[in-house]
Amino acid sequence: MFCIGNFYRLLLQAALLMRILLVQKDPSFLEWQLGEIEGHDIIAVKTPIEAFSVLENQPTWDALVTGLCFSSIIPQRNHVAETGIDVIRYSFGEGISISRRIIYTCLDHDPSILRILSEYAGRVEFWSKSDTFELIRQFKRMATIVPLVKSHIERKSLANVQMIAQAL
Repeated sequence: MFCIGNFYRLLLQAALLMRILLVQKDPSFLEWQLGEIEGHDIIAVKTPIEAFSVLENQPTWDALVTGLCFSSIIPQRNHVAETGIDVIRYSFGEGISISRRIIYTCLDHDPSILRILSEYAGRVEFWSKSDTFELIRQFKRMATIVPLVKSHIERKSLANVQMIAQAL
């Protein structure tokens, strides 16, 4: 017998997973390291175009980690996306919800990083590839905290859903 309460419990369980979108020319190392965070949704793409498509179809993420240097054409904008700056700007679009946006690159002194950090003061982070293991450590810590916070927020929603299901 199908129980609406069990259905919503499964939906809430899926919603409690941490979701990370990696946009890197070669995401294999970060993907491998973050893959140790079992049970969480980590998607890796290699170009801004792929990132735009993912964000359009799946607009809610706990974190976006993008590199800086890319070379691909963005058809809907009719210009060349050479950096992850386009990915960051796109991620602030209407309907997209991302808790943490990170530029992750070895180009520590690139002026475009300072511009984007200034433009989105406090809403974009910069991480040097020399700090990779600290970034991974933070994500592993987030993997334990994010589900707890989401669970606390969603617990009330589940109680409301169960009350409605019982009324039906």
